[in-house]
This record gives sequence, C-alpha cells and structure tokens, in this order.
Amino acid sequence: MSIRKVLLVVLSVILATNYFYNVVLPSNKIIRFPEIVKQNGYTSEEYDVVTEDGYIINLFRIRGNKCDQLRRPVLILHGLFQSSDSWLDPGANYSLPYLLSDKCHDVWVGNTRGNYYGRRHTSLDPDNDDKFWQFSADEIGYYDIPAMIDSVLNITKAAKLNYIGFSQGGGSFYMLCSERPEYNGKVNAMVGMGTPTTLQLSNGPLQTMFSTVMKLENLFYKLGINEVFSRNMMAHKLINLICVLSKTVCHTIISSFDEYNPASHNEHTLFNTIKHFPDGTSIRNLARYGQAGFSDRFQKYDFGKTGNMERYGTHEPPTYNLQNVKVPVLLVQGRRDWLVNITELETFSKKLPNLKELFIVNDLKWNHFDLMYSHNLKQLVFPKINEYLLT
Repeated sequence: MSIRKVLLVVLSVILATNYFYNVVLPSNKIIRFPEIVKQNGYTSEEYDVVTEDGYIINLFRIRGNKCDQLRRPVLILHGLFQSSDSWLDPGANYSLPYLLSDKCHDVWVGNTRGNYYGRRHTSLDPDNDDKFWQFSADEIGYYDIPAMIDSVLNITKAAKLNYIGFSQGGGSFYMLCSERPEYNGKVNAMVGMGTPTTLQLSNGPLQTMFSTVMKLENLFYKLGINEVFSRNMMAHKLINLICVLSKTVCHTIISSFDEYNPASHNEHTLFNTIKHFPDGTSIRNLARYGQAGFSDRFQKYDFGKTGNMERYGTHEPPTYNLQNVKVPVLLVQGRRDWLVNITELETFSKKLPNLKELFIVNDLKWNHFDLMYSHNLKQLVFPKINEYLLT
C-alpha cells in the first residue's frame, strides 16, 4: 500500500474524530427517525433496548394506515456506518421499511452500539470512557441483535419474527446464531442483503480504509481515537457542507464508498443519505473488517496471540460455526458490489445448512449500497423479499 493512501486514510479517520470537534461549520438540524417517518405519512413507536452488557439502543416500530391486521414482525438492521435513518433515505415510495409496512408486515427497525441511536450506556460515558468503544461486529451479533429480538417478541407476544440484515446487519446475524444457537428458534426466516463474512476478494476505498486502520490500530488508541464518524464530528459536517456547495464533488465522495450506479437513485436520495452517512462506530470494528481481508476464516476479532489466549484460550481467534445457522436464509447480492465479492459470497453460501436461495439482482451495475438506497429496489428486489417472507 502506498504512503499516500496510508496518509489519506489516517487523515480521514482523524477528521472523523473529536480532534476537530470545535470547528464551526453550518449546522444541520438532526431530524430523528420518528420525525422522518411522520413526514412520510406513517407513524412510529420508539423503545429503549438495554443489552446484557449495558448498551442502550433505540428500536423503532413503523405503522402505516393501510392494514387492519399485521403479519409476523420483521426486524431489519442496517450496515456499517449507518443507522435506522439510512433505511428511510430513498423516500416513502422506495424505502424497504415503508414497502414492508404497506404489505402489512409489522416493521421494526433496529440500531447498533456506537451509532447516533446507540451512543448510551448504563454506566459508561462514550465521550470519556474508552471502554465504551471496545467492541466490533462480534459484540453486535452477540449482544445487540438478541436484545432487539427479545424486545420485539416480548412487545408483540409473537413466537417468532423475520429478520432482514444489510451488510454488517446480516453478517452479525450469522455470529448470533453461531454463538447463541437458541435464537434460531426465535427467527422464522432471514434475508441477508450483501452480507460480508470474509473480505479477501473485496476491493475499493473501503477495504483500503479497513486494512490501514487494522495496521495502525494501536497508533489511533495512543492518539486517544476510539470513535469514528459521529454525526457531531468534523467529517460529517464537512461532507454536508461540500454537498451543499457542489453536487459533482458530493457524487464523487459518495461513489468513493462503492461502485457508482447513477441510474439507481436521484438527488433527493443523495442529499438524504449524506445527512445520515457515515454514522458512528469504533476503531476496533474497522480493524476487524481489515482483518477479514487477510483471512479465509469467518472468525472473531484477532487480539494477537497473547490477547487471544487471554480472551479465547487459543492462539488463533475462533471461527464462527455456520452449521449452527439453522434459520432459512435468502441471500440477495449485486454483481458490482465492491465490498462483498460475489465469488466469495457464493463460497460462503455453500456453508449455510439452510440456504433457500442466492438471489442475484437483475442489474449488471447493481452495487453494495443499491441494496438499501436504490429506487429500483421496489421492482428488482422487494418482490423477492416479500414473497420469501410470506412463505
């Protein structure tokens, strides 16, 4: 990797932290999930979910006005650098939660620790306690997802729910079923949209960022950097300012995260997206994805030989046992996904004991983020998801 790329990533991460917290840029009022839902003609409910290790996460329920009776609950979870708001960015006619609600699914939209709606804890202060940020997707799968599943089932009194996970939201679900197989009995069906496990064939700027953070992880900690991309930090404010000043540069920034598909969304979606993306996570989480680019094993975070012995009792981090994923799975994938390589996903899919289908979107330019933001999702993907959830 060139020195230029390394310096670019380091600068990007530092800009995404409190180093420049007091820089004054035009403020953008943060409109929360319930307000966005209301603006689009739906109603919502908000719940606090407390995980076993003390993180407090907002969980939202969407209610439309087209159904007298609701179907089985469906919990949907965003990917890395996102929050529940990201699902709503395409607008009322195209967003997956609204489409599901219009078909009478009981829609629940989750969040994960570290993002805008997951930045609270029963005893830790995210601004002052480094321990708050000592997590990766491993903890999201082990703690966050089961806490949300239990909350939905407790509130609705349903025996099972359906689950849809985009990117990290899908990969973490496999971790849950591997480590806590009893949760297979609480999920009727799972839809994995662009779900990463190993990233050896991944390419593009995101993987460059992950691998660089992995190599410089300890340096960031010495600099006091544990959190990246909070909505209140410099990087997010700067992206918003740039997108106001130049549509062309804004498109360039967004397309740097993935293969660009200009026919997939309009400017309305673009400007909604930059209000909420990227959202917060931990340095450790980015480092873990960097590790996934150098291993063909779907494994836990690697603390190094000494750290692994202390944490796991083995020199190598344990692998996740995919044979424990008993839930019926539908995988949805695009051909031009920079992050989740289709060949790598096909190899992974053969390890799932209850795979129902690997569905390749009928669009040669379909990329990773199209699975959440594309206006064509309504025609090209949603019918398959809805059909699957109803079987």
